[in-house]
Amino acid sequence: MGPHGSREGKLRSMRALTLSLAIAGALALFAGQAAAAGKTYVPNRTGDHAPNGCTHADCTLREAVIAANAHSGRDTILLPRKTYGLTIPRASEDDPNSGDLDVTDPLVIKHKGKGRAVIDANHIDRVLHVVTSDSDRYTDLVKVVVRGGRTTLWGGGIMVGNGIVGLTKSVVTDNRAAYEGGGIFAAFPAGELELVASTVKGNRAGYDGGGVASHVETKIRASTISGNTVTYNNPYAGGGGIFFSAAADAHLRMSNDTIANNRVRGTGGGVLVYGSGRLNNLTVARNVADTDNDGTGLGGGIAGGMLEVGNSILALNRYGNGNSSDCSGTYDSFGRNLLTNNSVGCAGFPDPPNIVTGDPRLGGLADNGGPTVTIALRRHSPAINHALKSSAEKRDQRGHTRGEHPDIGSFER
Repeated sequence: MGPHGSREGKLRSMRALTLSLAIAGALALFAGQAAAAGKTYVPNRTGDHAPNGCTHADCTLREAVIAANAHSGRDTILLPRKTYGLTIPRASEDDPNSGDLDVTDPLVIKHKGKGRAVIDANHIDRVLHVVTSDSDRYTDLVKVVVRGGRTTLWGGGIMVGNGIVGLTKSVVTDNRAAYEGGGIFAAFPAGELELVASTVKGNRAGYDGGGVASHVETKIRASTISGNTVTYNNPYAGGGGIFFSAAADAHLRMSNDTIANNRVRGTGGGVLVYGSGRLNNLTVARNVADTDNDGTGLGGGIAGGMLEVGNSILALNRYGNGNSSDCSGTYDSFGRNLLTNNSVGCAGFPDPPNIVTGDPRLGGLADNGGPTVTIALRRHSPAINHALKSSAEKRDQRGHTRGEHPDIGSFER
């Protein structure tokens, strides 16, 4: 074949290749668009009338959730900075037209801009009941306040019956559950629960997990769990801030968190674990177990579990009327931890390399910058510069970069 024939053959081949690439690109783009073909709903009513469809003229939050459930794909509900009240008493557990908001399809509920949108259940029921497939990526809450939930069952604010749920820069507060999870309850086999830069405060449970009760893989980072309560009087019940109980293939993983001022009549004022996990750069302070001082609870700070604990502050926790109790159980210590007392029902924190001191020099819960309140280190705190750099988190709870000699706890001074 001559030079012209060879050139024409090459041109034909190049054209065919270009066409095939164009077709492949178009198909990939179409596939990407099809996979991401979620709808966006913007409620324009803050009330909660009987649902009759989400339209541009009239759409409540409940109607937006019902519409999103009916539409296949991961939809988004955008909430302006307002308070959306739920006022229709529950007719039955799974009735989407009454009671809590039932989420049955992957969904993002978020507020864009400063501040947060508020969903208030007004004590008629819990706020959210998530029951999506456990293979779904996420049901997300972003910059949303979940409050005013009440239930005679589990999960006063949010119940995860099935699915993977994440909260980012959100607040769960003033919710009540008769059993587990005053703020949040995640049931086996839900899949996963994740909290990022969020706050769980002022919730109450009857039996376990005043703030959070989880039986699935749980990840909590840069978050504050404070002022939650468990009222049942039993040495095996508790977890004022967090109760975690799961099979061996699920773990509790926490980093850069503050667990403070939680209370239980039983065990684990801050955290109670029946399972395994890893806690790094936590500040666990001023939590109380056995609040009625009848001798039925231990572990003011953390209790139970097969936990690895590193670069964390366990300080000023107690049980009963003033007895120091930062932990109860046996732990695997990595890095360096700071405790006010490691001699009461607690093992695995040898001194050194851990630090035991009567005065950790901690501030109170306060706005020290970042999306959550934190506990600052006061001048000359023994936590300053004493974390193990090789295992410490690179940033603190507020997102500040840690120094060459990082501090123990969730706050980098």
